[in-house]
Amino acid sequence: TFNFDTGYVNNPFEKENNKLTNRQLVGGGIGLTIIAYYNMVWRVEYSMNHLKEKGLFFNYSLGF
Repeated sequence: TFNFDTGYVNNPFEKENNKLTNRQLVGGGIGLTIIAYYNMVWRVEYSMNHLKEKGLFFNYSLGF
C-alpha cells in the first residue's frame, strides 16, 4: 500500500516557538498488509513527514 496525507494549519494567534503553525504539512509512506482467515489483518507501514521524521508502524486486528 501507499499513503499520502496533506493538511494546512491555520492559526491566527501564531506563537514564534511553534514551527508547525500556518504551514502546509505533508507526509507519506509505504506499507504491507497481510489478511488471513477473513478477519485477521497485519500491517507494517513506514512513513516520513516534511520534517524528515520517520517511523515504522505495526498494526494488527483480529476482527472480533
